[in-house]
Amino acid sequence: MKFAILLFLFTIIVYGESPWVYAHKTLSLENFSIHYPKEYERYAHEVGKILEDIYPIFTEKYGLVLPNKTDVIISRDNHNSWAAAVQNTISIGVEPMDFNLRGTSQWLENVVTHEFSHIASISTGFKFPAWMPYIQAGTFSHPNEQNQVNGLYIYPSDILPPWFFEGIAQYDSKLYGTESWDSHRDMILRAKIREDSLMSWDDLSVFRGRADAYEMVYNHGFSLVSYINEMYGDGKVQAILRASSRVGRGNFDRSIEEVLGISGRELYDEWKSSLQKRYEQQVAQLGDTTEARAISNHGFNNFSPRFSEDGSRLFYLSNAESATFGQQLYSYNLDSFYEISYDDTVRSRLENHFVTGSYDILNDTLVTFSSTHSPQSRIPHSEGGGRYRTLYRGGISPTDSAVSRQRRRSLVQMSENGNFTAPSFSPTGDTVAAAFSRRGVATLALLDTTGSILREIPDFLEDNNPITALFSTHWAPQKDRIAFDFLDRESRSVAWYDLRKDSLVVLESPGVDARDPFFSHTGDALYFASDQSGIFNIYRHCLETNRTVQVTNVTTGAFSPAVDSAENRLAYTGYTAGGYHIFLKESLPDSLFTTPSSAQLEDRSPAFSQDDLFDAQRTLSGSVEPYRALPRRPLIVPTLMHESILSREDDLSRGISHLKYGVVANILDPLSWNDQGNAFTAFYLTESLWQQFRNAVFFDSYNRSDNKKIAYDLGLAFHTGMFPVDMDLFFFFRNVPATNEFVHDYSGEDVLEESDVSIQPSMLELKLSHALGNSFRGTFFTSYLNQNNQINISPFEDGSQYLRLQVGSIFRQGFLVSLLQQPYTERREISPYGLALRLQYDYSLGRFVDEERILTIENGRIQSNLNRYNFHTFSGEMKYGSPSFLLPDFDTEINVGATYIRIPQGTRDRIDSLREGATSKDNYIGGFPSFFQPSLILPGYSLSYRADSTLYELRDEYGNVTDTMVYYEDSLLVSDNIILDASLSYRVPLWPGETIDRTLGFLYFDRLFGGVNFGGALTAENVEDLTNKSHKDILLYFGTELRLQTIAFNGFPLSMSFRWDRGLDKPAPVGGDRFTFMFGFAFDNWNIIAEPAGHRHFDGVRHIPTAMGP
Repeated sequence: MKFAILLFLFTIIVYGESPWVYAHKTLSLENFSIHYPKEYERYAHEVGKILEDIYPIFTEKYGLVLPNKTDVIISRDNHNSWAAAVQNTISIGVEPMDFNLRGTSQWLENVVTHEFSHIASISTGFKFPAWMPYIQAGTFSHPNEQNQVNGLYIYPSDILPPWFFEGIAQYDSKLYGTESWDSHRDMILRAKIREDSLMSWDDLSVFRGRADAYEMVYNHGFSLVSYINEMYGDGKVQAILRASSRVGRGNFDRSIEEVLGISGRELYDEWKSSLQKRYEQQVAQLGDTTEARAISNHGFNNFSPRFSEDGSRLFYLSNAESATFGQQLYSYNLDSFYEISYDDTVRSRLENHFVTGSYDILNDTLVTFSSTHSPQSRIPHSEGGGRYRTLYRGGISPTDSAVSRQRRRSLVQMSENGNFTAPSFSPTGDTVAAAFSRRGVATLALLDTTGSILREIPDFLEDNNPITALFSTHWAPQKDRIAFDFLDRESRSVAWYDLRKDSLVVLESPGVDARDPFFSHTGDALYFASDQSGIFNIYRHCLETNRTVQVTNVTTGAFSPAVDSAENRLAYTGYTAGGYHIFLKESLPDSLFTTPSSAQLEDRSPAFSQDDLFDAQRTLSGSVEPYRALPRRPLIVPTLMHESILSREDDLSRGISHLKYGVVANILDPLSWNDQGNAFTAFYLTESLWQQFRNAVFFDSYNRSDNKKIAYDLGLAFHTGMFPVDMDLFFFFRNVPATNEFVHDYSGEDVLEESDVSIQPSMLELKLSHALGNSFRGTFFTSYLNQNNQINISPFEDGSQYLRLQVGSIFRQGFLVSLLQQPYTERREISPYGLALRLQYDYSLGRFVDEERILTIENGRIQSNLNRYNFHTFSGEMKYGSPSFLLPDFDTEINVGATYIRIPQGTRDRIDSLREGATSKDNYIGGFPSFFQPSLILPGYSLSYRADSTLYELRDEYGNVTDTMVYYEDSLLVSDNIILDASLSYRVPLWPGETIDRTLGFLYFDRLFGGVNFGGALTAENVEDLTNKSHKDILLYFGTELRLQTIAFNGFPLSMSFRWDRGLDKPAPVGGDRFTFMFGFAFDNWNIIAEPAGHRHFDGVRHIPTAMGP
C-alpha cells in the first residue's frame, strides 16, 4: 500500500514537469479558449479568427447564449474533428482530409464552421442544463433469483437524429461560404435515386451499418435540411430544435409534425419525389453515355487501378469483405473472363496485405506505399503523440508460390519522422516522389531508395499561399515530369512539375475539381478525373497539342484512371449505389485523341491567389499562456439505482432490495476528450440523502451510527493521459446494512435477539497501462481491498455502539497483458467477431480473521485477530467470435476462462500450524480462507447455496428448552483455488434480410438474433485434486437467447437480451430453469478485457457508467 501511495505522489510531482504539458499552449480570446501544440500556433490564430467571425452569426441565428467560453482543441489528426455540445468543446484536425465520398473544400474554414454549428444547434435542442447530459436509472437482481432483470439506461438531453444535426452543420457551412453541395454529394444521391436505394426514413435516424452508411446519413441529411429551408422557409429548423427540447418529448418526429404540420414520413416522401424529378432531368441532358464493365464485385471501396506491364493483371485497392473503408492491395486476372468468387487466385487475389493506401508498382515486382504501422512512425509523447505516415517498399509477384508469399512479406522502411503519402516510383526505380507535409504545408519530395530526401519541390510555393495538401503523384515514363493534384485552399487542381525546366504547369479550370493524374505509357498524354460537366468523368490532355478531351460520359462518376501500355484499355474507379468499383473500358476510339477542348494551361509562378471568406485583417485581442491541464468542466448525471446485494435469511433465492439515488459527476480538462488530459469522476448513491444529511448536521453518537443502517456507495476516480503511460486511480466504498440474529444471556436465560450489522467493502487501486502495438496492451496494477463488518453491540439501548471487525484484506500487485482484435462488422454490436485475450498474474498479501479467536486486545483496544495468507494468482480469459464453419448464416462465440491460486509453502505451513493449535479440532474448518478465492456466476445456477445448518436450543434459567433457532451456513457454488470455465454460443439472424429497419416511438429496431448457449465450470482445491476430477464434477448448463439490437433516442445503443438457462447438475432452486432479461449499451463488453480481474466483492464496480468523457 505504501508503495502505491509513493508511486502516485511521485507521479503527481512528475506531472508538474511533464514535457507534454509545456508542448501545448492556450490562446485565450473573447469567446474561445484555443489549445494547441506549440508548433501549430499559426493554425490557432487562423482558427481563432474564423470562430470570432462566426460567433455572433450563430448565436444570433439560434438565439443562444453559451454558458462559458468554448474550448477548442487543435489536433494534427484530420480524423479528429468533433464537437461535444454538452461540454461546449470542439476539436479541429487541421490537416486537410481526402475523403472519396466528399469533394475537396476549404478545409480549415469548413471544419471550424461545421463543428461550431454543432455546438450552437445541438445546444438549442437540449432538454436539461448544459452540465447535465442525461439522467440514468438501473436495476440489478440478486444472482440467486430465478427470474432476473439487470440493466442500466439513460434518458438523454438531446434526441436529435444524425441526419438532422449533421445536415444542419453542412447547411450552415454552405450558408456562410465554407461548404458546397459538391459533385461527390450529387453523385451519391443521384446513384441512390436511380437505383432506388435511397436510405429509408427510419435508417436516416441513426448511425449504423457498414462504414459508408455513416456518410450516407451526412449526405442525405445535407440535402433534406436544405429542402426544409428552401420549401418551408428560414426559422423552421430552429423551431424544430426548440420543439425537441421539451423535457417529456422522446420522439423527434413529433417535433417535425408540430412545426411543419406534416409527419416525418410525409416530409421524406416530398423530398424523395423532388429528387426523382431533379435527377431524371439531369440524366436526360447527358446524351449518349459510355459503357464499361465492372470487374470488382466485392467491397464498396475499390480504388486506384494499375495495369501490369504485360496487361494481364490489374492491381487495385479494395476493402473486399470488410465493413470498413480499410483497403489492401489486390490484383485481378484480365486473361480470364468467366466469373468466380473474388478470393479465387485465378481471378482476384490479395497481393500484399501491408499495402493499405496510396501505392505505386515498378516492373510488377516492387511496390511502394505509406503506412503508420512502423515503431518509428510513433510521434514522441513530448510532442503530443500520434503517428506519422511512413514510406515503405516491398515485393509482389505474378505467382502465388511460397517464395512469392515470402517476398510479399519482406518490407523495407524508407522514411522516418515525417508524413509521407502518395508515393510514385521513377521509371528507373532509383527515386521515389511523394507528398511530404509538415505544419500545414505540403511539398513534393524526391527520395532515394534509402529514404533520404534528395529535394523538395517546388520550394517557392511555401511563401504566400502554399499548397496545403498534395494527394497523388505519377511519374512520366521519360523521368522528366511528375504529375500531381493539390489543394491550395482555393480549389483542387492537376499539375505537373517539369524537372528539366524547374517549372510548374497547372491545368487551369476555375471552380472545377480535377484530380488523379496518370501519364500514358509514352508520356505525351495525361489522363485525369474532373467534374467540369457537373459529373466526374475521365479526361485526356495531350501535352503536345495542349488540348483536352472527355473520355467517358457516365451517369454517376468516374475517377482514378489508368491505361495499359498500348493505350487501348482504360481502367477507372466508378461509383454505383453499392459503392466504388473498378471498371474496364475495353477500347478507346481513335477520334478521342483529336477532339479539341476548351481547357486552358497556364504557367504558374510562385503565389496562388486566394479570396478570403473571412476577415483576414482581424486583430485578435487575446493572450497566450501555457496550457493548464486542470479539470474544470463539470458534468452531472442524476442516477437512480435498484439493486439486491445480500440474500434474504429466510429465502436464499431472493435478495434484499435497496433503492438508491444520487449523482455521477465528471470534471474534465478539455484535452481529456482526446485522452491526453485529466479527468476526475465521483459518484454517490444513497437510500436516504435526507437522513444522512440530518445525521451530519446533528452530529451525536446516535445519528452518526444511524448512517450504518443506510445503504450507500461512494466512488472516486482519476484518469490522466498526459504521460507515456495511462494512469488510473480508483477508490470505492460501499455500506450494506444487514441484521444478525444471536442468543443473548439475559439473567441466566437465553434470549433470541437481533442486531444491526454494517458490511463495508472498500478498494483503492492504481493502474498504469500502455499500448503495446495496435492490439496489445500492458497494465501494471496495485490495489488494496478490505472488508469491515460494523456490529451493533448495544442493540437494547436507545443509542447504538458499533464494534468494527476487520474481516479480511488483500494488498496485491500484478500485471496483465491483453489483446483485443475486433474487426468492424455490421453485426459487431449483436454478435461480435474477433479475438480478446487477457493473461494476468498478481501476488497478494492477504489477512483474514482467525476462525477461533476473532478478537484480540492490543494497547487497550479491541481489534480483529488477523492471520496472514500470501498467495499467487494466475488467471486468463479468451473470447473468440467468427462466422460458423459449418453454417454460413450462424455465428460462433467461444469463451474460455481459468484461474489458479498457488499457495506458497510458508502460507501452507501457517495453515497447518493454525490447525494444530485449534482447541476444537473436530469443528475447526481451517484451510485457505474462501475470502481470497475467486468465484463465478454460472448461467443456470445461483451464486450461492445453503451448504449446512446448525440447530441451537434456547434454554431458560432452569435449563429447560424454550425455543430453537437455526444457524445457516451459505457457500458460493463455483469457488475454489482453481476454476475452469468454458462456453459455446451459436447465433443466427431471425429477421428476413437481417436488418429490421423500423422505428417505433423513440426506438429504432436494428437486428434480431436467436442463439443457443452451452457451457460449464469445474473447480478444484489444487492440481492434484483437479487430476482426480471426472466429468460428473462439471457443472453444465444449456439454454436459448433472444437478442434485440435497438437504438434509442436516435443515437444511443439499447441492447436487450431475453435468456433462458437450465442448470443440469443441481436441482432447483440452486440449478434448474432461470430466466433473465438484460438491457444496456452492449451485450458482451469485450472492451473490458483489458481490466484486471478483481476480487468478487468488487467485480464490476469499476464499470459504473460515468457522466461522459474518456
